[in-house]
Amino acid sequence: MKDRPKASIFCLTYNHEKYIRDALEGFLMQRTDFSFEIIVHDDASTDRTPFILKEYEEKNPDLIHVIYQKENQYSKFKYPSQFVFSMMRSLVRGKFIASCEGDDYWIDENKLQMQIDYMENHPDCVMTGHDSWRINCHTGEKDRFSPFPKEMDIPAEQFIGGTGDIATLTLVYRSEMLDMDDFFFNTKVGDDPLKLYCFTKGNVHYFNRPMSVYRYLSKADSWSSAQMNNLNSCLSFEANQYVLFKIYNIYTNGIYIEHVKNYINKRLRVLFEKLVRLSENDFYSLCQSCEAESDYEEEQQYYIEITNLYKQYTDKTYLCHGVREFIKKCKHIFIYGAGVYGKLMEKQLRNNNIEFDGFVVSDNQKSEEINAGKKVWSFSELQFKKDEIGMIIAVGSNLVTEILTVLQNSAIENYICPFCIDCSEWLESNEVIDLGIRSL
Repeated sequence: MKDRPKASIFCLTYNHEKYIRDALEGFLMQRTDFSFEIIVHDDASTDRTPFILKEYEEKNPDLIHVIYQKENQYSKFKYPSQFVFSMMRSLVRGKFIASCEGDDYWIDENKLQMQIDYMENHPDCVMTGHDSWRINCHTGEKDRFSPFPKEMDIPAEQFIGGTGDIATLTLVYRSEMLDMDDFFFNTKVGDDPLKLYCFTKGNVHYFNRPMSVYRYLSKADSWSSAQMNNLNSCLSFEANQYVLFKIYNIYTNGIYIEHVKNYINKRLRVLFEKLVRLSENDFYSLCQSCEAESDYEEEQQYYIEITNLYKQYTDKTYLCHGVREFIKKCKHIFIYGAGVYGKLMEKQLRNNNIEFDGFVVSDNQKSEEINAGKKVWSFSELQFKKDEIGMIIAVGSNLVTEILTVLQNSAIENYICPFCIDCSEWLESNEVIDLGIRSL
């Protein structure tokens, strides 16, 4: 039996005849003082990719090992992570694993040596990554993907909060990271589970040195790009991402809850900008289609909450349960905001036979005395007892923080933000199905 190599390079490829040579040459040019293996999984390519792989395998029989599938395996797996990581678990032998797909490539001959040396010298480091170049295959446009300003250990909070990602083709990580809990595999969100898991096991180090090239808009378009271009896939993806992070929040005992909220809310706002443009029939058809394919109760709950948000923004007869309960607790009800959302909230209240005292706007925004038959108050004009005022904030999400600051500085504690896209209550709900989660 061959000695165990220190590193395993794992490459997935499908119909990459134009690009696979670059990937293989990038692997072969690595200068190291340790042994490594190159494992390539060809997922039943229908172009010349297998012939090119055979050529390289015959020239480098001790280094390159290719698995040639006769049937496409990716299509048989419901979850990409199950496909990728189950394959890697059965094939790789190295102490460290480096990943690169067949349409991407490495450009620095010292990449492996640099990353593995660092991890050998820092036993608490479980994963490393680095800068990369991104090239548009159609236009040739090139830009540098550099999410971190300097070489550093990446704060888990920054990655989890969505303010700094690590390109998969740059990763080198310890092979034991593949021993992650099973629930990480039951997801449709690509490599995020691996990265999230690594942050629970040690440090993740980043080199601000571009050592690889990521192609996009190639013939076999990236999976993530295809997801975002298809609204059905996009909604399904976001629901699964939500489930992953909700479970991750439990797995990590809630220590990253604020960062998880920020990340989910940011993605939710981008998604909702697309959804709110749909007609009612198209929206409900989309949600029903996605819900029919969902696996977890949390996914179905996500679609329910999305539907309620859609109604809040579009249905003049709808009034959410939270607003109804809020109104019962307050003596004087005001709508903060007299614009589009304020007028929509006014109609929603009237259509549900609920009276309110009037509108409130910031002191520098008052433009009319009466709106829909109700007085428009500037904030400083309010003469009611602070603890008797209930403020329904009816503005876009981008203005909520500013208004909350005004209310808090004025000691008004009773408010609700029905138009604020916020997943806090969803994430903090304890109604989670049993997926065999083991807390840290």
